[in-house]
Order: sequence, then structure tokens, then C-alpha cells
Amino acid sequence: MPGSHRGTDERLAWEYEQSLHATQVGGHTAFGSFRVKPTDLEALGFDEPIAVTVPANTMVIANTFAFHGRTPSPHSTIRVEINGNLRRNPFLPWTGLDPLAFPGIQHDQMSLNLK
Repeated sequence: MPGSHRGTDERLAWEYEQSLHATQVGGHTAFGSFRVKPTDLEALGFDEPIAVTVPANTMVIANTFAFHGRTPSPHSTIRVEINGNLRRNPFLPWTGLDPLAFPGIQHDQMSLNLK
């Protein structure tokens, strides 16, 4: 979504509202990866999303703070992603000693049901 990477007052207010209930929602949202609804996009002043089509085997690098998503494809496709993340759970009330970093848990965080 063009322009959605900017930290406007409206975007930051939306992020704050999402953060108030993120831990109750669970899944990716509990880890700070919020999902935006089409009505939210409209309220934030964004136009319709635009599709970005690239040739096969093209590496796409994106600022994923911006609103983005995978669109339906007319044929089956395979998406391979490389994801880097250097943040801890932003909703922990303390710094350090993240229980999700313990051995046996640290590589399976997204598969845990933490509702």
C-alpha cells in the first residue's frame, strides 16, 4: 500500500489501538504483526491496494512496516520468504529474560497457541 510505511498520526493511533488488545487476539497479532481490515485502510485515507507483479524467481525486498499482502493468483504459486526479525515481544512489561527465548521454545514461537 503506497505511503503506508509513513508513521503518520493516524497510523500511529491505529497501531496503538491494535496494541491494546493484541495479546487477546493471539497468533501473529500477539507478536506485533497486526492485520489491517479494508475498512481500516479506508479510514486511514489509503486508496485501493495496487498489485505488484514480477517475473518468476524475482527477489522482492519490502519494508514490511507498510501494509502489504499477498493477492489471489490465477494459478498455483509457491512463495518462499526470508524473514528477519530483531525484536522481542513488545508487550512484555520488562526488558530481557524473554521466556519465549528459552531453548526448546525459541524456534517454535509462532506455532504456540498463546491466547
